[in-house]
Amino acid sequence: MSVLRVLLVVSFLFGVSGAKAQENGSPFAVHHIRDNVYVLTRLWEPGVGNNMGVVVGEDGLLLINSMMSNDSEALAATLKTIADKPVTYVLNSNWDFYNVLGNEYFAEKGAMIIAQEDVQYAPRNPSYDPVFHDLLFKDGISFRFGGDTITAYRSGGHSFPHVNIRVEKANVTFMADSFRADWFGVMGPWGLKGYFEGLDRALEGADENTVFITGGYVGDLEFSRADILREKKARQAFVDRIGALYKAGMSVDEMILDVELNRITRNTFPESFERFAGLHDYDILPTLSAEFTPSHPMSGTDMQAFTGTYQSPEGLSFEVYDEGGMLFAQSKGRFKVRLKPVSPTEFIFVDAQAGERLVFELGGQGAVVAVRPELGESHLARRIPAGRWLKQ
Repeated sequence: MSVLRVLLVVSFLFGVSGAKAQENGSPFAVHHIRDNVYVLTRLWEPGVGNNMGVVVGEDGLLLINSMMSNDSEALAATLKTIADKPVTYVLNSNWDFYNVLGNEYFAEKGAMIIAQEDVQYAPRNPSYDPVFHDLLFKDGISFRFGGDTITAYRSGGHSFPHVNIRVEKANVTFMADSFRADWFGVMGPWGLKGYFEGLDRALEGADENTVFITGGYVGDLEFSRADILREKKARQAFVDRIGALYKAGMSVDEMILDVELNRITRNTFPESFERFAGLHDYDILPTLSAEFTPSHPMSGTDMQAFTGTYQSPEGLSFEVYDEGGMLFAQSKGRFKVRLKPVSPTEFIFVDAQAGERLVFELGGQGAVVAVRPELGESHLARRIPAGRWLKQ
């Protein structure tokens, strides 16, 4: 749903540069930001698009994301209008399909593909092969390119492999989906704390002249410190209001109609509020699961009982593991989620939009013997088939 909203908002607000790009026969609009830094906006259809970055070096180009594989030839042709040089690096912001599916094309042309290590838990094709990559890093990476220092670091927001990417001397930071100007962005597996930590780190390395680039084009291409601070203030008010309504015993349907919650959202995103016809359950459920749904108390020993490998009747498998007193589930090419216990045998997905959960089964001796995914209409239902997965 968040991807759909990006496309809808961009469709509503996209301006002149998009039309010019289509007239020139390219699906990409080219924007020169400053120095040797550019942004290309991919037009999925008239008025619908997403941003990627380009840094021009002495002997080649660095791409911040690679867009879709069926656009690779058009992207390569558009890059030649900036500089007739080979792509030497691709640096992925996260695992979203419109950021990574062109990776293989540029790798075959000689580029090195760099991403945060959790990118391998998302698919690149219907066979669920992991996102293509050459070099993975854990917390961050920094290197020289184009006479500048390129630094990528985990943002804490949106998704496990999400990174913010800073071009130091040019004073440009690519935020991808860790900051959106059109709607409240996805907080991610670490909740509000992780989301804010990513924004705060971006602000720490910035000044009043820093340009922030978002993943979606929303009418304005460049954003400032003030825009990020405004988002933080509005997001805190939004979360606080949901918390107050939850404590008052209100249902999600009642929260959707709450006057104050709607006022906060409308005042922050007036155009999008009208475009999306107000709030919906998927705007509220992730905040509830991450911030307010109480955890069932469990000791470290209790959690260890759920760790291990689980296999489906079709022979698929995923791993549950403990790190830092928290449980995670993951399968390469399919998914990675953080789990929150809500009963002795049920764990919800943190930041879930559709009540996704795993329900574990205990055997006669009280040991965990199997698990059943309950994913409803979640997009993850295609990646984690329903059924009884046996513990190996």
